[in-house]
Amino acid sequence: MPEEIRARPDAFLGWLAETRIEVLHLPYVALQMLAVQAATSPLTARLRLTEVITAGEVLKCTRTSCACSCACRAPG
Repeated sequence: MPEEIRARPDAFLGWLAETRIEVLHLPYVALQMLAVQAATSPLTARLRLTEVITAGEVLKCTRTSCACSCACRAPG
């Protein structure tokens, strides 16, 4: 992943869609940041994620993170 998009959820989401990433491993805080962005972004429909692996903290399922998970699993 390019360093300049690492802390920018909008750019990160765009990069994930553009590069058609299917498996993503990231810390919970990054997952939460990405989920908040994905909840309102039209780019979410273009994601090809099939697996999201997170570690480092206890996973907290919020409405946003669960909605993102469901949106990412939708067939496209």
